[in-house]
Amino acid sequence: GTAREKAGSKDGALQAFEEASQILEARGLTSSSDYAEVQAAVKRLKAASEPAEGMSNAAADPELQALEEERRSHQQAKTLQTRQGAYCLMSLGAARGRHGDLDGALEVFTEAQQAYIAVGAMDSEEGIALLSNMAFSQVQRGNREEALKLYREAKAICERLAILDTPVGQRVIRNLQKHEA
Repeated sequence: GTAREKAGSKDGALQAFEEASQILEARGLTSSSDYAEVQAAVKRLKAASEPAEGMSNAAADPELQALEEERRSHQQAKTLQTRQGAYCLMSLGAARGRHGDLDGALEVFTEAQQAYIAVGAMDSEEGIALLSNMAFSQVQRGNREEALKLYREAKAICERLAILDTPVGQRVIRNLQKHEA
């Protein structure tokens, strides 16, 4: 988290600190000084990302606005059920998740999954990324079992694609192991 923050990635830093918080909570270390530091970082980063008065985080984010517009364009062109439409939806879901709209993120991720299935592209690195994003959102919602199911599905795709030993496959394995503990 600290490295991401120093690199200027406030959203990435917040995500990393929130993950660290979950790990420390899962291990029962809520009274440790590490946990206090992580919580302070989460609070600081959330406060720094508060939008101007009267404007929601989502409304203030040009990336989210652009993705919503791209989605509307795909809808008008009737191309949401393509690989490009699915990728747009996956990106939109991730952006919504970064703004704390986990229900909205999962709704859009489900649409993306349906599109990837429709074009036969779930067995791909994009499919793995989508399932991992869905799993992460489930972890944040406290749905550990659903997250594990999604991570296992992503791992099965890695196995079918013979990419378990690549960075993509190793990330899936790490996430699965982290949440199985």
